[in-house]
Amino acid sequence: MMKYTVIDCEVRVVHKAGRNLNYLKNSNEGPIRDIYQDRSIKKAIKLWNVESLIKSMNKNKIRYAVISGLAWVNRRALKANNEYVKYCLDKYENRLLGFYNVPTHNIKKAVSDIINLDKKKYLGVEIIPKWQNININDKKLTPIINIIKKRKMFLKIYTAHPTQTLNGDSPFRTLSFLKKNKNLKVIIPHLGGLLTIYALMPKIKKIIKNVYFITSVSKTMDMVKFSSEINSKNLLFGTDYPFNHCFNQSFPIKKINELKISIDTRKKIFSKNALKIFNFKK
Repeated sequence: MMKYTVIDCEVRVVHKAGRNLNYLKNSNEGPIRDIYQDRSIKKAIKLWNVESLIKSMNKNKIRYAVISGLAWVNRRALKANNEYVKYCLDKYENRLLGFYNVPTHNIKKAVSDIINLDKKKYLGVEIIPKWQNININDKKLTPIINIIKKRKMFLKIYTAHPTQTLNGDSPFRTLSFLKKNKNLKVIIPHLGGLLTIYALMPKIKKIIKNVYFITSVSKTMDMVKFSSEINSKNLLFGTDYPFNHCFNQSFPIKKINELKISIDTRKKIFSKNALKIFNFKK
């Protein structure tokens, strides 16, 4: 089998306190409760640190990864997780780039923090609207969006599949946001809730032509093939490790390799597209 340079564009790491089962059990945040109730939590939680990530990257011959924390509503947890991401970026600067999880509860601080982000280490900012109890189209976010544009950084927006939610992080809200922010550099995980498929429609294709989508759909990897047939230039490989259903990076790599796509398309997905837009250190 041909060997490819692999870049994992969606990985998460969690600070030490956030890796404590009792801490998760007592959290009042919905997504954290859902994570805690997963029957595999005791196995998964051991993988939430950067050492496990680097070990997995080495095992799977993954050259680089893009990391972020979790979008905690708890202010202390959000601060601690962002600090841990910075620690990881400093320690493994030749392997990792990152996203900053923005505190949407404090817009003034968020803007200040974004101004001070080191662009050699941070690609941009991540917002998970439903988790952070905010609509991505909320005018409250305008100062954050403006400073991201000014600094020419990326905004990473979580978008759910339309069958998972009729509001919250729906593709329809995301489309509305993209229409109003055509000059913003945007990355969307999980194939944008399959917005990549809707690109068959000319109007939608025009709206998302400059948006990058991460292939973090480990249970439905055939969707990556369909998406690549529409536009292979805007796909970025990502595993959502260690929060994917398989708790590893090897399964998504295997599934991409099994897809009936061209060698050039596989190269674009695994790393070619990412290397064009990200400033990884060689």
